Amino acid sequence: MTAIESFDKNALKNLILRVLAWRVGDVQDLPAQLTESLSITTSETLHVLELICPVLDKIINEEPKSEEEIIPVIKELNSETTKKLATISLSIRDKCISFCSEHSPSLSKVLYHDWNTSMQVATESLGRIARPIASITMRIQPASSGKCLLPPLQSLSMDLSKDMVDALASGFDRLQNQLVKIVQ
Repeated sequence: MTAIESFDKNALKNLILRVLAWRVGDVQDLPAQLTESLSITTSETLHVLELICPVLDKIINEEPKSEEEIIPVIKELNSETTKKLATISLSIRDKCISFCSEHSPSLSKVLYHDWNTSMQVATESLGRIARPIASITMRIQPASSGKCLLPPLQSLSMDLSKDMVDALASGFDRLQNQLVKIVQ
């Protein structure tokens, strides 16, 4: 079960509009906000984005006339949630198109989204780690035809940032050194 299967219509509508703002580059920290507000893991957050983004591509770039045209792009949801997502997406299609017309995506903002958390606290011996946790890379593709208000999503990927990996490695080295001293 995905996080959005328990959403009511208003929550789902709000989520779609928030993801759209993230897609055009207006909101940089949406993944961190979703992880915190929905109490889900980072991989589940990425999964939510992977579910919503193709729906946005469909309703904005292809302007479907019915829910049946949207349903094929919705993956891995139960039929009730799929139908609800298609219905809500169709109902806010004009609002999404209008939003994209007013907020044209900037490639520099759209391609890379940094995902930061406020503070990750280890033990006092490791010190405080305040680093970007991960970087979400959004790859987009040029539109093949028609008007393209929203560059179609090709893929989303998430990687631990180099700073975070280095900080963790350094912290574990210090912890190991302290354990060696204690044992001696």
